Amino acid sequence: MSTPYHIQLIKNRLIRIGAIDKPKPTSIEITRLQRIQTLALFRSALRETKKIKHDTHLRDWFLEWFRSSFKKNKQVASDELLRTKLKRGARELRCIRNLNAGSITDLDRALKYAYARVGPSRHEIMQRILSQPSPPARHLIKNDPRGSLPRYPALLRHLLTNQSINTESPVDMSKLVRPPTLPDRADPTSEDAHLLGPLPQRREKNIHWRYYNTLLKDIRMPLGSVGGPYDVAGLGTDTFSRLERLAKGHGDDGSKLGRAMKRAYRRILGITPHTKYIDDPKGPPDRDEDRLEHPEVHDGENGTEDGKQSATLSARNYVTRISPLAVQRIGRFNGPSNPHTMPVAAEKWVQRALQADFEEQQHLRETARKRVIRKKMSERAWFGGDELRQLGALMAPEIEPEAETGPDARAQSPSSVSIY
Repeated sequence: MSTPYHIQLIKNRLIRIGAIDKPKPTSIEITRLQRIQTLALFRSALRETKKIKHDTHLRDWFLEWFRSSFKKNKQVASDELLRTKLKRGARELRCIRNLNAGSITDLDRALKYAYARVGPSRHEIMQRILSQPSPPARHLIKNDPRGSLPRYPALLRHLLTNQSINTESPVDMSKLVRPPTLPDRADPTSEDAHLLGPLPQRREKNIHWRYYNTLLKDIRMPLGSVGGPYDVAGLGTDTFSRLERLAKGHGDDGSKLGRAMKRAYRRILGITPHTKYIDDPKGPPDRDEDRLEHPEVHDGENGTEDGKQSATLSARNYVTRISPLAVQRIGRFNGPSNPHTMPVAAEKWVQRALQADFEEQQHLRETARKRVIRKKMSERAWFGGDELRQLGALMAPEIEPEAETGPDARAQSPSSVSIY
């Protein structure tokens, strides 16, 4: 007899909040043919991966990924799940084969996974950054352990607001305090709050967390050791220098890389920041960052002492640079997004082209204005004054003629001209 639907919903809810353990699925018996197919796919994947010679980190990462994936899925719950896993393994094997055959698209995809731009390695570095100590967040909802706002450690604030990383849309520090999607009702002194009532605290908390999760999706993780009291190590200490060496065309096996492969590594450098810790930050403290370091705490929740705690680090304790070999995406209308987008000569050419286009648009607008003036002057020279007014009244009777000044206008005014 099947479990009723409402009982299933209750069980799923208890599993999601951690009240009960998730039941372990029962594995199926794999047939001999399925075992042969799985082992053949595993051996082919290892064989093709070992053919990658120019980048040892890329080769080792995919070898470890194939081994861990097959070991983790040694037992499956259904035949359909087994077919799904085998299809994914075949797709990854096809990607490695195309990479060895010279496919730049598959190389770009593989580099993003191996160098923690996407995938599980990026998630691991993200968790290390989020686990850094920071001041307690403001608690919005009383008697609710999940009623606090998100925390922004110092390194996370630096990565979000740094100009050299987020070249197209760097996050302003004030948006971390007040998200742009937060309505005016959140301010109790606003007019909307007086008319519609204050914004519910649960909705305000959800808006903060939704904006927080949106920022985490687009952040770019640093590679190597950052340093400082709370060090964050990503992949390896020599990863960034290896990327720069490969971007210059020198492979780990001593081979020379082609132009397309070098540009693929330069694109990875364009989305890979190199962040270091500095003991003596320069510049005045940011007011919005001070509000994050000294959050407002409601009376009776965390006490008054928590509100006086301040972070030992700030975003100014970190400095980030982008490699001069990096290639980043060019802005759609504003030309290159940063000085490392392209070579200097090409950047100057683009700037001259943009300036010439702007001057051409100005010339076209000025030419159109002069044509309108010339047309009006020719009409006035061709028609007399009375004929021009009669033609204007016939074509646009609802528009009153402009008042004229001078002796001719006074002579033709209604007070001086007889109607007979």
